[in-house]
Amino acid sequence: MKLFRPRVPLAVLAVATIPLWLSIMDTTILNVAYDDIVASLGATLDEVSWASTAYLLASITMLPLTGWVVARYGRKRLFIISLLLFALGSLLCGFATTATQLGLFRLLQGAGGGLLATLSQSVLIDAYPDEERGEALNLLSVLAMVAPVAGPIMGGFVLERFSWPMLFFINVPLALFTVWLCLDMDIDQKQKSIPGRFSFRTVLLLFAALFALQYALQNGQRLDWLSSPEIRWFVIASVVLGGALIVQQLRTPRPMIDLRLFKNQNFLIGNVLSTVAGASNYGVAFLGPLFLQQILGFSPFQTALLTIPATLGLFIGNRAQAYLSKKISLYLIVPPGMLLLAIALWYNGVYADLNSFSSIWWLRIVQGIAFGAFVVPIGIMAFATIPKRDVDAASGLFGIIRQESGVIGIAVIAAMLEGSQDFYFRRLLEDVPKWPVLTHRAAVSQNAIVASVSQHAAVLAYQHVFALSAAIVFVLAVLIALYGFWESLPARLGNRPARDPA
Repeated sequence: MKLFRPRVPLAVLAVATIPLWLSIMDTTILNVAYDDIVASLGATLDEVSWASTAYLLASITMLPLTGWVVARYGRKRLFIISLLLFALGSLLCGFATTATQLGLFRLLQGAGGGLLATLSQSVLIDAYPDEERGEALNLLSVLAMVAPVAGPIMGGFVLERFSWPMLFFINVPLALFTVWLCLDMDIDQKQKSIPGRFSFRTVLLLFAALFALQYALQNGQRLDWLSSPEIRWFVIASVVLGGALIVQQLRTPRPMIDLRLFKNQNFLIGNVLSTVAGASNYGVAFLGPLFLQQILGFSPFQTALLTIPATLGLFIGNRAQAYLSKKISLYLIVPPGMLLLAIALWYNGVYADLNSFSSIWWLRIVQGIAFGAFVVPIGIMAFATIPKRDVDAASGLFGIIRQESGVIGIAVIAAMLEGSQDFYFRRLLEDVPKWPVLTHRAAVSQNAIVASVSQHAAVLAYQHVFALSAAIVFVLAVLIALYGFWESLPARLGNRPARDPA
């Protein structure tokens, strides 16, 4: 089994991977800097948190529009403009003096970042011949999985040495360096597509639907989800506006967002599985650090160190699936990878408060192998039969589904964790009179009792969430395996060739 060996010039790899890394990492890099920014700008936490939301909203709005913009203006021109827009937005964010300014500048940065996330993927896919497209998707998938986790770690490292504006300033030289690299490169699309008609209504519907969904997801936990009329109205608005957008695009002969790409069965199946992969990856990235620091008492530095075994496992799983995909169907690779993830999550749940640093180290390797084995083949499956002229449009649609499923995964995990912790806290309080050690006259104060109950409730809540997540992943793995068996059944019976997504 060969290790990863790039089959394209290193300059092309740099042009494709540096912007992708920056654009994805900047979705999470501010997570560790909220306190510093609140103190510096004299704003509230809610006001500052919308800076992250502004970036995410702008970036995901641009994702499905990328295909149209590329067809209209050309990939290389748009790539350079996006890099300059991202650099300018980063520079302005670093000089922001109010939360409002920061939010507006993050919109500008996010518009460039959203385009870069898709264009980088298209540049790398186009650089490889069709028969080696899987190698490009291998590399892209690893970056897409590692970057969101690396964001807070890089942010913490920078904040230990500099103030929060440096989180933005570091983007500027890297973006300008990439512009310099690609000036003499031919990164335009090899097969050009005809752009659809521009529609302001399309852009407005897309932005409004995503804004409503993002607002509901960000504020749902604070407002108690659907019990709040405000959240209900935003959810309804998101569904109605999204439905109107889909109907409009399907009725338009030359739409800005080509939803007809979902007629390609491999692309459709790949996107369905991408929702599982996105929710799993972002959900685990959100839950893991909280569990390590709140339950096991790990320091931020120890938590950061555990990205090393996760990345190592990711590389092992990536190389294993790259080797196996040449010999067997991807439907025989994805379910075992998901089962491996389910086992790791289940182990975390059962032994939540008994894990040590060394045991977590090995668990992270197993999780990395699992993600490398089942996330990467999903991208290969989705783009296996997409013509090169449609790569930009397909990359945008694939990107928005992966990104939104990740945001939804985080929201669901957070809601499950909070609900479980409240449930177990109430149940344990009811049982306090049965605990002699807590009701004895020599027992510690009432505050200490509540603190002890709260800590035990947190352990049970994490166990519950890990176990439930493992069960969901297990069921999905079984369903995917059954679907793969169903697809291969006619070939087994001799009626027709099996349709291999690879």
